[in-house]
Amino acid sequence: MKKLLFVTFFFMIGHVYSQTIDGDVSSLSFQLIEKKIIDTAKVDIFYTLDFRKNPNKPDKISHAQTFLQVGNHCRCFKDYNEFLSDSVNDDCAVKSLSAMEGMMKYMSALKRRNYYKTILYGVQEDQLVRRHNIYPTIYEYSDSIPTFEWVITEKDSVILDYKCTMATCHYRGRDYEAWFAEDISMPYGPDVFGGLPGLIMDVHDTQFHYHFRLNGLYPVEHLQLIYKRDGEKVVSSTRSRCRKIYKHSREFPAQAMQQAFPNDKLTAEDIAQIKPKSYNPMELK
Repeated sequence: MKKLLFVTFFFMIGHVYSQTIDGDVSSLSFQLIEKKIIDTAKVDIFYTLDFRKNPNKPDKISHAQTFLQVGNHCRCFKDYNEFLSDSVNDDCAVKSLSAMEGMMKYMSALKRRNYYKTILYGVQEDQLVRRHNIYPTIYEYSDSIPTFEWVITEKDSVILDYKCTMATCHYRGRDYEAWFAEDISMPYGPDVFGGLPGLIMDVHDTQFHYHFRLNGLYPVEHLQLIYKRDGEKVVSSTRSRCRKIYKHSREFPAQAMQQAFPNDKLTAEDIAQIKPKSYNPMELK
């Protein structure tokens, strides 16, 4: 099993480094990430995400730092630490730093990543482009842009010094409550949420399994690209197939690992140690 874990680790960072034939770690180097540039960001909107991977353990909460890049004609929502690790990688490549010199900084950002989707608006007409990283494969598919049937209530509150109003809706198996600020005239929000007469400051399902809260909004004063990675293995898929693959990877992780790494033979002892993982996707339907 130790060999498998070693191979898995280097597969995870393999898209970053080029390796010599003898496998000498000290000779690994950073390479610029190939990108398909979609737009340039004008505004960055940050949201913390608290979520419960296991619905049967409500006290165990996971965290992620996400952000929404708003460009001239496109938007991108992803984990901020994925963006940060890409930036660290490219900075190390430009400076010709060795893997040993930049590894700690790169891995520090990468290990904090905890939201494994990328959602792109404006790439396809009337469609979202979604990418879901189900290790070790990235699945990409088109999805309809949601039309939320928001019910705007009379409840109000103040969030980060902005007067907010609450709205409710039902979306793909969950009931949601959202607080939006009309004084910030952007009809956007985290993940796929939006369509309200103001920026969404806080949105959560009524069970608080997924809770997004705004924690930063900044104009972008330097060149910041909105992009998706190019030159790496991305599998074209559909939403229904991607959901099945993700559920299988959680319920039968040993089988999923065997399919991903067919050359690494797992022993019966290895398989017994790989336990099923909890399955609690944000979209239940």
